[in-house]
Amino acid sequence: MEKIDQLWPDGWQFLFDDTLFQPGTDSFLLGAFPKCKRGEKVCDLGAGTGLLGLLLLARESTVHITNVEIQRPACALARRTAELNGLEASISCVEGDLRDTTLLPAGSFDVVIANPPYFAADTGAQAESDARRTARSEVTCTLEDVCTAAARLLRWGGRFFLCLRPE
Repeated sequence: MEKIDQLWPDGWQFLFDDTLFQPGTDSFLLGAFPKCKRGEKVCDLGAGTGLLGLLLLARESTVHITNVEIQRPACALARRTAELNGLEASISCVEGDLRDTTLLPAGSFDVVIANPPYFAADTGAQAESDARRTARSEVTCTLEDVCTAAARLLRWGGRFFLCLRPE
């Protein structure tokens, strides 16, 4: 079911769907951690509905966020969140596989962020829906895939931030 929430009272709103991946504590922690500089280009790999980028933009209004997401419904919600807040000039959404080396030009980002799937494929309890399984488990990409994509997309001296279980 599609839902809407706010980052702060009377502030930016964000859309999410509990059949996809719901915002969690790690999303908000990761969104508060990177210190972005004026005008930097930020790529969120596996962006889901775009919450991380919105959190970074709330802290530094001059950054440009590029969300990369393989799931069409999540990408659509990220686009609608940008429109809802009038942020179309600051947020773009690329629907595609982060492993695709032709998706975005190499060396084009100052910062890459990711909240990658935590669980190896076919281990532990499996999410019921394909959408949630894709967000939680390494069924479409692995941690190595995410790190490889980040290394390719970052300019020399760029910074990579991710949230991952300590195990």
